[in-house]
Amino acid sequence: MLERTRVDELIKESVSHRRVGHITQAIALANEALREAFTLGQDAQYAAYENLYEVHRRENIYYDEAIYNLNKMLELSPKNWILYNNRGFLYQGQQKTAKAIFDYYQASVLDPNQTAPYENLSDIVSDLSPSTLFDTIKELPIKEQKIILRHASANMQRPKQRGEKQQPNPIRDVFIRAAIWSTVKIDTIRSYLDELEKQPETDQIEIVSTTVEEYLEKAISCSSGIFGKSEAGAISYFNHAIRLDPTNAETYNLLGSCYYDKAVYTEAIYYYDRAIEIKPKFTMAYYNRGKAYQARWNAVKEIAIPHTTEQFRFAIEATINFRKTEQLLSQAWNNGELNLEKVRKDHMHLADEIIDNPNVISVLTEMISQDNSDARAHHYLAEAYFNNADYDMAIHHYEEALKKAPGSAWAHYKRGVAYQRKWKQVKDSADINQCEFAFNAIKDLKQAIKLDGSEGRIDLAKVQGYSETLAKEFKANSNAIQFLSTVNTLNQRDAFAYHLLAEIYCDKQKYYRALSILIKP
Repeated sequence: MLERTRVDELIKESVSHRRVGHITQAIALANEALREAFTLGQDAQYAAYENLYEVHRRENIYYDEAIYNLNKMLELSPKNWILYNNRGFLYQGQQKTAKAIFDYYQASVLDPNQTAPYENLSDIVSDLSPSTLFDTIKELPIKEQKIILRHASANMQRPKQRGEKQQPNPIRDVFIRAAIWSTVKIDTIRSYLDELEKQPETDQIEIVSTTVEEYLEKAISCSSGIFGKSEAGAISYFNHAIRLDPTNAETYNLLGSCYYDKAVYTEAIYYYDRAIEIKPKFTMAYYNRGKAYQARWNAVKEIAIPHTTEQFRFAIEATINFRKTEQLLSQAWNNGELNLEKVRKDHMHLADEIIDNPNVISVLTEMISQDNSDARAHHYLAEAYFNNADYDMAIHHYEEALKKAPGSAWAHYKRGVAYQRKWKQVKDSADINQCEFAFNAIKDLKQAIKLDGSEGRIDLAKVQGYSETLAKEFKANSNAIQFLSTVNTLNQRDAFAYHLLAEIYCDKQKYYRALSILIKP
């Protein structure tokens, strides 16, 4: 009972955030409630999925997530007409007319006394000609075509009996009008239905295999189209393979790709996550997960201006996965026949798209205010400020990114360039402190060169030349010796400052002074 109380409290908090527009917090709390609910009964799970659905449906960018949650609710309550009606509304919003028709129709069959499904169904059907409606229904899976056409064609030519009250049926009524006007004859429908009845229903797979290998072979055959492409069949076989062997990362990755092909990206990401949990250096799973997040970003990036933090998270998650793919490929973890240059191109293109977005600074600032631990958010915000020539803010956010995720050669390189730009602005002033910009720039550029051996993202020769030119310019500055001496007084362990000071004395041919600095303990 205490556990269920915890779930209810999380849902209540999520609802409170949702009502005031804090969608990120609402989703986080809803997901936490769902995790807690999995240890309880079906009622708790249904309540958690329902709350997640309510969060997602209120945002125009979350159709896939809302539909996914409705699907889970339907597994728990398969005779609930409201769920079919609500899913039909979401499909209609996605302009998936055939799916919306089926769900409204299913809702009307489950509870014929409800008017809402008929009204929604009439709204769609009234905009379609009979022949277009017929063609639209043919887009559905065979099982769903059979359900609709069996009901729609029933009693179309049977005279109504005295006192008989027929439930309204928009699809049947359209086909009756079609039969009268000879647009689509009843015989045409029944002939098509007769042929349809002979075909197997693609989402009902006969289970005849007994080993993981046989299931995988059948699943790959279905997904590749060798014996007729069937995504539903592939998903079913992959699931049976997982039941027999839940430790095979490749199966989860392939199952995720089936959902990716169906454009069900939330489900795809879930299975890519499972694959990576089992096999942390699974390069292809990282890349596939990046593509799934990128697809979600592409689906929503044009919908709302300004963009929300959740939309940007899709893009950032995509770049994180592409970046991880790059690292694994550079370390020879190529377990998916991926091309490093292609992945790097995908990564950089998406990163540029984020940085060039006109709302990037305001959205990422809000994102960081909600969660200051996201290194990638700091990194992209730094890039945006750098492009706007606001080098102070760029340096600040590169520093924050490096605190949270040390070791990025690119971040050191770009922060070094930002310091160099600051040095360029003030180097002719008499203030000794202006030397700090050049000193920090040289340190960052040197660190970038040191780190990039495993990354390969920067042009080492170019950065080396850049660093040497800047060091030469710095050492020639009249304030350099005084500045470095001050640094060494304040921080006896700054070896780089000692090194630069010794180089200055060598350039001035004061070798004894240089030697005395280098041999200090």
